[in-house]
Amino acid sequence: MSDNFVFDGRHSLDNMGIYVDSITRPLFAEPKTVYEDIPGADGELNFTTDNLKGRMCFKPRIIELECHFAGYDKTRERYIEKISNLANWLTTSENKRLTFDSEPNVYYMAHVANLFNVQDITDCSGTFPLVFKCEPFRYGVEQLACSGTDGVGTTNLGYYTPFVIWIDGNATDSIKITHNQTGKTFSINTPFDNSRAIIDTENMTATMNGISILHKCEGDFFELVPGINSISVDYGEGGSGDITIMYSERFL
Repeated sequence: MSDNFVFDGRHSLDNMGIYVDSITRPLFAEPKTVYEDIPGADGELNFTTDNLKGRMCFKPRIIELECHFAGYDKTRERYIEKISNLANWLTTSENKRLTFDSEPNVYYMAHVANLFNVQDITDCSGTFPLVFKCEPFRYGVEQLACSGTDGVGTTNLGYYTPFVIWIDGNATDSIKITHNQTGKTFSINTPFDNSRAIIDTENMTATMNGISILHKCEGDFFELVPGINSISVDYGEGGSGDITIMYSERFL
């Protein structure tokens, strides 16, 4: 089945002239399971969700493709030139955005994980396997945002998802953020004076007016759970403000 894609801003067929067949596209990434055998007891103990996130985590997702191409002008010299151009395109030192034509609303973060061995079919055409090692999740193309005063609510259609929260306001003592579904909290223990705090729950950073305040914070960098989420903010006595959360849904 043809499965053309865009990697690092270039389309496999339209820009690079390769035809792609899908070999393996896993339904989801392999779970990281942790079991311990206890001598003298039946079964095993399951520690899969005993981690800081309190949920199942996943290994990288592996996507395997078969690519076919011909040289420019159908000559051997231009064929070698095209191989070099393909190698330059596919070789990256970090993950790049990968989108398949068949899944336009989501993307992967990936890099090429194989040796890119080309098999000549004729003097000016060839084929090669292409293996992408991806982060476990598919990411929603659209960034979602919702705002409120004392809190916000949103429905997460994906898996557990980190987010960025912006708080603009005033507080004489501290601000406490609560995720009502899990009971997890995050507190900023410093006064606000027409200030803006930005908390990134994925990268575990917290700043106020651009300066790190991580040493003045306590609690959990929690995630949005699948389904309904409500986040409340307590500004303390006499405090007030506005809150905005931004996130892109993550799918298995």
